[in-house]
Amino acid sequence: MNSFFRKQGKILFLAFTVIFVLMAIGFERSYAKEFLLDQNMNSIIESQNNMQFTKESLIVDINKENIKPEIQIDENEAIKIKNNNKIKLQSYYDVEGLILNTQGTLTENNPLDLYFFSPTSNKILISRILSENENYTLRLYVIDYENGLAYPTQISTLPQELMLVNLPAGDYALGVISEGTLGDSYTIQMNASNPANFSEAIFVTQDLTRFVAKYSDGSLYSNGKYILNVNGTNEQLNWERKYYFSYNGGYSQRTHSLSDIKISAISNPITYSSNYASSNFAMMVYLNVGTLFTYHESQYQSGTNPYYYSSFVDTLGKTTPRRLDIDDFNYGNHILIVDLTTGKSIDFFSVLNFYYASGIEPLPSISYLQ
Repeated sequence: MNSFFRKQGKILFLAFTVIFVLMAIGFERSYAKEFLLDQNMNSIIESQNNMQFTKESLIVDINKENIKPEIQIDENEAIKIKNNNKIKLQSYYDVEGLILNTQGTLTENNPLDLYFFSPTSNKILISRILSENENYTLRLYVIDYENGLAYPTQISTLPQELMLVNLPAGDYALGVISEGTLGDSYTIQMNASNPANFSEAIFVTQDLTRFVAKYSDGSLYSNGKYILNVNGTNEQLNWERKYYFSYNGGYSQRTHSLSDIKISAISNPITYSSNYASSNFAMMVYLNVGTLFTYHESQYQSGTNPYYYSSFVDTLGKTTPRRLDIDDFNYGNHILIVDLTTGKSIDFFSVLNFYYASGIEPLPSISYLQ
């Protein structure tokens, strides 16, 4: 009898020991998970704090006071652009995207190069020529295709000077001519992709091929592509990242989504690289209180005892769908990464992004464009 009780006691002791060990392991795993989450969140906040928010000077200085408000033509100096045996023309009838960066040379047989373009709506033209020949001049022409004529305007610049013109929709050409010697090469640069009458030039590259402009209504355009409105609704910026993996009799999925985007600030253009997305021309859009955020994860496994798990609780322990609140910003900024070429949102740099908060993916690399 005593032997029986001793055996039962050992069994109970072992059972309690196993239960205690399992509980301890579970507690340690839970604690380790929370510790890891906290560590990664701190890394995200530190990374964001190290990114100096900047709105410094443009690579190319755009002085709005130099914009030409009106275009006047000289009908007496019209040039024939058809069947002109005296002048050989370098013609680009369809400047792709109204953006140009190319080289040429003026010679005795080719004393004038005309580059043709036709904006279908009012645009801001920024252009210039670069050349060691100080006699070279860049001039704006109005084109009459019906009569085959190019009318010179009063708008012209010398090498290195910037031409700024609010252009009505129509047919135009940029002409490179010389007021003196010939034989030297030049580079012509132009960008007429953005709407006219901008309020602020956010960013212009040295070759003028990238131009980001802001307008009085809060809208932002990049090379003619509408990106966002800092004051309005931005459905085009809605973002979702969905992971789904199916296996024999089960699946695992995780979804993040952002909608009803509220904007507090925007950054200068950046290069962005992460495991999930990359762009050599992007912008950080700092989200504001009120932005709608949803996080959901679930797993399922069929079988004799099927298993199903579902949770809408985010990394901060809050149930979604929900609006970002003031407390969320105690854990750093919540930054939507927007590609300035496509106008699409490509990533979400935030402690609310499970992949960054958990350390599953390394933090992105971010650099301001120079």
